[in-house]
Amino acid sequence: MSDGTIAERLEAVRQLMQFFKAERIAYLSAAIVSVGMILYCAFQVLAKDPTPSALVGLFGSGGMISLGMGRLLTMWTQAMRLIAGQKLG
Repeated sequence: MSDGTIAERLEAVRQLMQFFKAERIAYLSAAIVSVGMILYCAFQVLAKDPTPSALVGLFGSGGMISLGMGRLLTMWTQAMRLIAGQKLG
């Protein structure tokens, strides 16, 4: 990686964020839907008899939140490394 100025590296990060904007929105949307689903399933388990579908909904939505947030944090880490001038990979 060529050593550019901080302004050049920030511009590269801006371009990457713009390029992956749709992916970031998709991950955030999935996380928001998953939070709603996990709250609904938790209410079902606590207020009523726990059905297998409510329990599966708890685990499934928790996994989706983990997946989406993991990908977003990976993008954030790579952006910070790019700004710091570290090698990506």
